[in-house]
Amino acid sequence: MNKVSRFPSPAGGRGVGEKVRNCVFTSASGTCRDPERHARDGRAGHSQRDKVAPRMARTTLAKDISAVALLASALAWTHAHADVRTLPALMIDTRGELLLDAQGDVRYQPWQLAPLPPTARAGLLMVLPARPSSRKDLRLFEAAMRSRKDEARGLVSTTIVNLDDATFGAGLMVETKLSDEKKLKPAAHLVVDEQGAARQALDLAEGDIHVLLHDCGGQIVKHHQGAFSAEQVRQFLGRIDDALQARPCSSQGKVQ
Repeated sequence: MNKVSRFPSPAGGRGVGEKVRNCVFTSASGTCRDPERHARDGRAGHSQRDKVAPRMARTTLAKDISAVALLASALAWTHAHADVRTLPALMIDTRGELLLDAQGDVRYQPWQLAPLPPTARAGLLMVLPARPSSRKDLRLFEAAMRSRKDEARGLVSTTIVNLDDATFGAGLMVETKLSDEKKLKPAAHLVVDEQGAARQALDLAEGDIHVLLHDCGGQIVKHHQGAFSAEQVRQFLGRIDDALQARPCSSQGKVQ
């Protein structure tokens, strides 16, 4: 610490600690400090910080509120799409359902969602992208379904393949496989959707398989999206068993 000197500096300047016009020289170099101005600057600094702090707090609070609002909106959207819905009217006239003519060749016919037969108890609607990954995603579910006799218990299954959601070059290959499957299983309900009308009407995400279980009134009671795990297969089969405990559609009044 510099000691206050009452003698002039060797260069003829002011002594350290000597007051001149409200200045106090704090070092031999002649630096002048005005105590009153320093005090005013300190008070001004505190005042400025006092004003800035509330603004920063309000800005932070506003950001937090916005983040919470966005999260709540996202959760509400997810909940709305997870709610049980009713199948809308579905019509596909570009390609359509695969049928066999008298010579056993495959032809297409415009398809629309029809009421389930009177003896049916539930419907299974599968909407698949025309991608090689679709069969892989369905593998566990299809294997489990082949070991069951759900058609005899009143389950009506329809498969819609979406050519509008296809990887390059996969569309033709998928159509060929569907034609072969139709010839092997003439009773299978297979539909080719060239423009993705079903996916759009059902508001389904692109790129994933969608398996929807619905009742006689068209109410969707179970919707699975994406590849199946073994546990998910077990859960879905349980919902099918529950649905097939219902009365036949002919005795439920409204038939979808």
